[in-house]
Amino acid sequence: MKRFFRTKRASKPNNNQYIEDKITTFTEMETDQAPNKEKITDWEHLHLSVDLVEASVRQLNFLCQVNRHPELYSGPVALNAIRRYETVWLPLAAQCHGNRLIAPLDIHWVWHCHMLAPYFYEKDCLKLAGKIIDHSLLAPDEHEYKKALKHTESLWSQHANGEPFNVLSTDCPPRCMEYTSKCSYQLQDAIDRQRMFYYQVSLPHYRDSVFLKKALSRYKKYLALKRRNPDEFLVPCYDFDLIWHSHQLHPLLYRNDTGAILGRMLNHDDSVNDRSENSKLNSSDANTRDLWRKAYNEEFAACGCMFRGDPPDGKLGTMSKAQIYGAVSKKSSIAIHSVKLQPDHINDEQRQKLSLKVCLTHRDMTSSETLLKFKGAEWEPKSQCEFVCNSAFHQFLQFDLMDKKGFLCLGSNQSCGIHNFPLAERVDAVNPAGQKIELAIPLHEGGNGPSIGLSVGFSLTIGQPTIGPCMLSLQSGPFQSCTIPENAEKLWGPIPLPKRPVDNTNTCNVASHRLFNHAQQLMFTIRVIHSIPLMMSAVQVYHLDQMISVAHLIGTDQLPTDDMIVGMKCPTLDYSDGERALIIKDHAGDWAIAVGRWVGFRKGVPGRPGIPGTADSDPIPGVPGVPGSPGHLSVFVYNLRKSSYTKMDILDKPSSGYAFEVDDILVDMKHANMTLLPECDTIGQNICLAVSVAVLQVLCQPRQIKSSSGTSSPILSNGGMASSRNFSGREVRRMECESLALVLAAGYLSDTPCNSYINGYSGMNKSCILHAHPRETESKRELG
Repeated sequence: MKRFFRTKRASKPNNNQYIEDKITTFTEMETDQAPNKEKITDWEHLHLSVDLVEASVRQLNFLCQVNRHPELYSGPVALNAIRRYETVWLPLAAQCHGNRLIAPLDIHWVWHCHMLAPYFYEKDCLKLAGKIIDHSLLAPDEHEYKKALKHTESLWSQHANGEPFNVLSTDCPPRCMEYTSKCSYQLQDAIDRQRMFYYQVSLPHYRDSVFLKKALSRYKKYLALKRRNPDEFLVPCYDFDLIWHSHQLHPLLYRNDTGAILGRMLNHDDSVNDRSENSKLNSSDANTRDLWRKAYNEEFAACGCMFRGDPPDGKLGTMSKAQIYGAVSKKSSIAIHSVKLQPDHINDEQRQKLSLKVCLTHRDMTSSETLLKFKGAEWEPKSQCEFVCNSAFHQFLQFDLMDKKGFLCLGSNQSCGIHNFPLAERVDAVNPAGQKIELAIPLHEGGNGPSIGLSVGFSLTIGQPTIGPCMLSLQSGPFQSCTIPENAEKLWGPIPLPKRPVDNTNTCNVASHRLFNHAQQLMFTIRVIHSIPLMMSAVQVYHLDQMISVAHLIGTDQLPTDDMIVGMKCPTLDYSDGERALIIKDHAGDWAIAVGRWVGFRKGVPGRPGIPGTADSDPIPGVPGVPGSPGHLSVFVYNLRKSSYTKMDILDKPSSGYAFEVDDILVDMKHANMTLLPECDTIGQNICLAVSVAVLQVLCQPRQIKSSSGTSSPILSNGGMASSRNFSGREVRRMECESLALVLAAGYLSDTPCNSYINGYSGMNKSCILHAHPRETESKRELG
């Protein structure tokens, strides 16, 4: 099933690119087998004994399950898992050989990492269990899995000497004891490396059947290439590295298959991680690409299959429930029980002239609702005064003392004392159980003038509040040029930066904007960064002093093209249509991907006037012209947590203007207002998404950009337009982004790596600029 953008021919990653920052290498050890060269002459005919497409999906499900327990990656839980694996599981599996066993998750994770070093795995199994323990992947929802799990728990209780089966629970803390691993393979180091792997293959397209079938074909090509070049040090891409891992998780079949193809079992050693410029891995990558191109007449690198940077898990802050509660509006039922002027010794003549009006004022202070009004010093209720206060729209409970001036019917009530009690503030601050208030408040001339010597005593009850929307308004700051160190994660956040171009400084245009809530409290700070030398745009969202969400541009190194995906809806990217994509991250990892594309830009077609008829000819009717259109932004948002997608068009709607709703947020681009739905617990992520959509508008909208010579370049591609006039000389109506506050805050008037800049700037190579290749960072990478 295609995504809503039309399919274009796949754009291939640039050949002259930095090597992908994840390389798994292998070494070979001799066996007694020899390859059958007569039968295996082409990669298409290579026989593999495992359904590796299905096995890859099952492996992804397993890795996802492990990733929900980060304690498995290090510390006492990981160390205890190694002990349990070596002292309990391997002997049990050997003793119950022939039974289908399901390991506890902590043990299964260690087992998984061990099997990815097949020669060490065989050696250690023979040493600790006396035989090679086989393994295969089962889906947790299968009947066979549930049956095997029940049987395993029974066998465990008989052989584990009181060792608990499941230790990943709060009521079963890990047993802390001294233990030295008996394996020749350093399992803890392997766990540290493999923790990085799932992030690289976690995007939705890795579960698409068509994508995986192509990856399987590339894995076979990889094996065939190794067979033709047995002495070369070859490296994989992530698509068929996933297939390769899945093959190794069937140890005996893997041994037989690769032995038949290569004459020896293909080893997988993920401990080689020297990424220096002249390292063996670096040079081997270039060699692999060259051999691949010569053997198959195609590029080795594939879209959506390259290094994605380090996982962002744990590198961003979070908002607590209390902080979220403090940011949102609330709604409560209010009951006024009593109202009385103080002091109460007011004579009868004064009592006849005085009246008190109690109103609920709105935040705009232009309107109010009268709740009660009475003459004299005390309100004598016949029934309670009950109303609802919504802190998003209401502000004060206003007590207005009126004094009648003039004679009889010619007199008029004039305000002589006011007090604005901050009721909405009390509603926002009240605890969930509600609150009763009894106060005496002074009255002042005009509300903030001198005291008139009288007070109002009142009592009321604020009922249990209900959560309302979080209403935010943006106060923008200016863009400024500055230099930011590209290796400073504390400034950029978890963003994999491309290698800085030669002879360019890392200059950025940066703006900081502030978001205020309904009570005009500063809640969030937004930083928007654009760097043309790095061809990077980023959005950072801060709450207090911690970054809680970040978005940044990604390219076809991370996302596939449309024609690579058929079986599911997932994010894809097509540069030939001017598409750009940002990924939104939070403390738990990737949260969503937004892909934007400018659609509907159309030049006008001039009309042709009619020609009157004559005595010798018939009249020729005129032809009406076709008006031009500035087009609009079309956005595809994929929520990676919910596995849901939204397609929206950013249009000037008669009812709402340039507004849109996505996930849990409603956004008014003209006034830069945002409203998050009640009970939304992903406020920072949704804010980041809203600003990312505005950034996509900046990057995708066609417009004139000054070239390197300082003149406006005519841009005729999807990235821009040649002029505001069409060829008929008539004006083409353009989108007035200068009136959209959120688009301005996203950098519309600043220097950005937008499509129009890329297409119109002299000397630029679009295929290189748009990250159609894996990016190089200077930080040390963990390989897996």
